[in-house]
Amino acid sequence: MMRICCLVCFLILASFLSRSQNAIDTSSYEYHLNLGQEYNLAYQFPESIKEIEVAISIAKKEHNLERQLNAEVSLAELMRRTQNYLTGLDILYAQDEYKKHPKIHVRRLGRMAALYSEGAFFPETFSSDVDVEDSIKAFLKEAITISVINNFEDEEAGLSNELGSFLRRKENLKESLPYLRISAELYMELKDTVNYVRPMMRLMENCILSSNMQRFDSIAEGLLLITNGKGWYALEAELYKVVGGGYLHRGDSLEYYKMLLKSAQIGAEFNKLMHSEKLASIEVRFDTEKYQREAAESKLESTQKSKQLGKDAQEIKVLMYLLMALAVVLFGSGIFIIRERNSKRKVNEANSDLQLANEKYELLMIESNHRIKNNLQMIISLLEYSSDDVVENGEKALKRISSKIETIGALHKHLNENVHFEKVRVDRFFDEILNLYQDISSSQLKITKDVQSLDMKNERIIYLGLILNELLSNTIEHNESAVKQVKVEVISFNDTYKFRYCDNSSLQENNLDGMGSTLIKKLVRRVGGKDFQINKSNGTYEFKFNG
Repeated sequence: MMRICCLVCFLILASFLSRSQNAIDTSSYEYHLNLGQEYNLAYQFPESIKEIEVAISIAKKEHNLERQLNAEVSLAELMRRTQNYLTGLDILYAQDEYKKHPKIHVRRLGRMAALYSEGAFFPETFSSDVDVEDSIKAFLKEAITISVINNFEDEEAGLSNELGSFLRRKENLKESLPYLRISAELYMELKDTVNYVRPMMRLMENCILSSNMQRFDSIAEGLLLITNGKGWYALEAELYKVVGGGYLHRGDSLEYYKMLLKSAQIGAEFNKLMHSEKLASIEVRFDTEKYQREAAESKLESTQKSKQLGKDAQEIKVLMYLLMALAVVLFGSGIFIIRERNSKRKVNEANSDLQLANEKYELLMIESNHRIKNNLQMIISLLEYSSDDVVENGEKALKRISSKIETIGALHKHLNENVHFEKVRVDRFFDEILNLYQDISSSQLKITKDVQSLDMKNERIIYLGLILNELLSNTIEHNESAVKQVKVEVISFNDTYKFRYCDNSSLQENNLDGMGSTLIKKLVRRVGGKDFQINKSNGTYEFKFNG
């Protein structure tokens, strides 16, 4: 009977471990594929290729053909973005199982058309006997047919736009027109306004080539209304180019250049935004991987203790049987009871250690996610406050944003040194910020300070640091003295504390109502400040706050 029970327990455990292992493998495939796509969005192509290749390898080990084909199409798309066109085509031609999976097959045909289309710009890519134009049309038409049969409306809309645009570039206006109209109608049904604009712009270009300017004006008016104020920078820049083409066709060079200038301005704003997003993506990726490594180490420690617990339990079980036999022969039931109590004590101690390790792992995950979320939200808020300055004076605005992020970095430096404390000392935090500005302009900035050793919660002290950062930035930008004398004070005042900043400058009315002063007032409210005052004659800012 005992043997039967042990065999059943073993089979249940083996089944559980098998299911757990499969779940881990599935998660591993999705993790590497998603990570590769994140690297792709951040323009980190070598890392993206590496992660997707790992995902393909995992899919092959699982004998999961659908996952393998899906990842291979993603890898071929990366080859297109890195201009390795023939390598991308080799990946897509290597398998003949795509037709079993219609949606993946449609993706594959679309990527093949894109590889042929972009590779044709480089004469050395294809041999002279390859008819690139016919290949592109064949791939796109086959993909559209499969999409129609399987009711893939989103894919049909995108592919119809691609084929219509390709035919328009070849000046085959009559053949391109129905594909562009179908694409626009499908996007309208799907309520995808962004992609609806694309085929409509191609129709505008057709109107220019056919001199149908009345239809051109009607479409242009509608698209400008749709895109206005949406923040679709790349799309809006392209639209202004197309509108400018209409003016050029009419012979209005002045309006044409106005449209080109507006397109260039929007394009520049888009490039700055993309650059900021890349930096933010890299920083978040770095922080995320750091916390994931720490979490993995904690989890590994927990797993090792769990394994040791199982090993100890097995050893204790064997020892218990031996002691039972010895008790019957030599010492009787008394020694058996003592040994059993000792074994239970060891198991309880091991269980306590395992529980502590699990709690440490859970706390680490909660803390890492909380800090990453707060870090992202703070950066987003700062960018929103400073977005108006970017267009007006890009370099100064970026420096001010950089100094704000340095202020946040100084706070996180202290948080990393005191991981288990919720408060940070104000005087040490201010020293970090003041030293940063003295390093930047040591010959122009002389700072004296009287800051008490006050502990504040990190949720509030960050706003106090941003206030100091903004005031120092204003002093450097607006104070016209050769050597700028600055005094910073945080002193106790009637059961509260008083913050006082003075740079002995004369403040102008326009400075008091500018973006910097507005931001300071908002930050004072966030820190819980009251009785906020500004002395225009000597450049003094002061307010009271609770510790």
